[in-house]
Amino acid sequence: MSRMLIVDDDHDIRELVRALLLLAGHEVHLADGAINAMQILRREKIDVLITDANMPNFSGFDLLKMVRLEGLDNLAIVMLTGRRERAD
Repeated sequence: MSRMLIVDDDHDIRELVRALLLLAGHEVHLADGAINAMQILRREKIDVLITDANMPNFSGFDLLKMVRLEGLDNLAIVMLTGRRERAD
């Protein structure tokens, strides 16, 4: 079982991914944006971060920069997004 954090500004996407991961036996935490995600990452031992790229205020890319600045290098990161550009 892994401890996972799902970060997405879309409630329905968060709940869908949460339900799938719970069925697979994982512990799941939810955040609606980068600031809330960083608060959770600072207080919880999270194994996997699953984040959307497109969010208001701070994007998923901004969140990844914050994670790196905090030194959370042992965290697996998955970008869950509808963006299709190779540069992303």
